Amino acid sequence: MWEERFLSPLLANFLEGVATVLATPKEDVFIFNIQNDTDVGGQVLNVSFSAMSPRSGHFFSSEELQEQLYMKRMTLTSVSMLEVLPFDDNVCLREPCQNYMKCISVLRFDSSSPFIASLSTLFRPIHPITGLRCRCPQGFTGDYCEMEINLCYSNPCLNGGICTRKEGGYTCICRQNFSTIMIDL
Repeated sequence: MWEERFLSPLLANFLEGVATVLATPKEDVFIFNIQNDTDVGGQVLNVSFSAMSPRSGHFFSSEELQEQLYMKRMTLTSVSMLEVLPFDDNVCLREPCQNYMKCISVLRFDSSSPFIASLSTLFRPIHPITGLRCRCPQGFTGDYCEMEINLCYSNPCLNGGICTRKEGGYTCICRQNFSTIMIDL
């Protein structure tokens, strides 16, 4: 698909479709990039956007957006009058992180690209660069998640309880005649 053709009149349909799928006002959907996909044959347009959640007032996470759009792809296709393809650019699929680190797909932004114009819209995309970050599992730190965090270091157990480390947390062993609600973290 051509970038210029998407800007008018398809842009309004796409915004309406995304807003419908996410149950958010279309004014809270922000497109920051449209780019012809050069990696596949045919006319495919990559559209990058953010959207604000009406319930929390915060932006949806990338994972939430992908899940909602994937699950409701047929609705989005129907409302937007555009064929919506599944996502295929997840750099974490090949599991690049070691030591049980969680792979998180991140976007970096370089610089603005040239303007794209249609008869009714002037748009300046910001092309994202996809990358990844590896996050240590809870209770571990270090460049390779090789160091276990000693959660007992801060003496979290009250009334003389004894803190016992365990993977990703700790347990408080209470003295006789004491008990606690938060005995196991």
